[in-house]
Amino acid sequence: MGSAVFNCHYQQNPVAPEGSPLRWEWFGSYNEVLPRVRYQLIVQSWDTGMSADPRSDWSASTIWGYLHPHWHLLDVWRGQLDYPDLRARVLALVNHWAPGRILIEVAATGRPLLDELARAGRDRRFVRITPDRDKEIRFAAACAPVEEGKVCLPREAPWLAAFRRELQAFPRGRNDDQVDSFTQFLNWTKGLGFLCALPHEHPLRERRRRNIRRKP
Repeated sequence: MGSAVFNCHYQQNPVAPEGSPLRWEWFGSYNEVLPRVRYQLIVQSWDTGMSADPRSDWSASTIWGYLHPHWHLLDVWRGQLDYPDLRARVLALVNHWAPGRILIEVAATGRPLLDELARAGRDRRFVRITPDRDKEIRFAAACAPVEEGKVCLPREAPWLAAFRRELQAFPRGRNDDQVDSFTQFLNWTKGLGFLCALPHEHPLRERRRRNIRRKP
């Protein structure tokens, strides 16, 4: 259990006494994005806004690549788009990265987007995410794999400074769309959905099969 989760559940304090539950030094680093085939899984996580109105919440997407046992944050996109343009952006990024899973929260424009994709016969890579806890608790839970050294950021990227500012400002920052995408993804990695998305021959899936066979 990470210290952020401990503060949430046992101290009833989602934010650690020092401030944000996230410590930037917990993140690992990598030098460059590798060719797509080098990653065992690519996941795209979306937090969708309502419109292109400047007063509206932003839409944000984080792209993650799995190199066992680490997750690399490969790219971040954020913008304010009306629904037709947002749908086009989602599909463009899906075509570019070829993710094995696309996580979309069932909120704002996420719900109609998921419904439209289902009607169009899009494949099962699109995953509906329904949050079951408040944002601060979800964020604290997402900090655990970071504290465990499982999450790596690029040494340099055009989006990195803005991403860092938003995460470190949470929960008191003006925007939290990148935070929501980040949180949604890392909490998803803790469930069976992640294991099922891995290639059938992956060691983590084989380990789970062995554990199931051992149960009486």
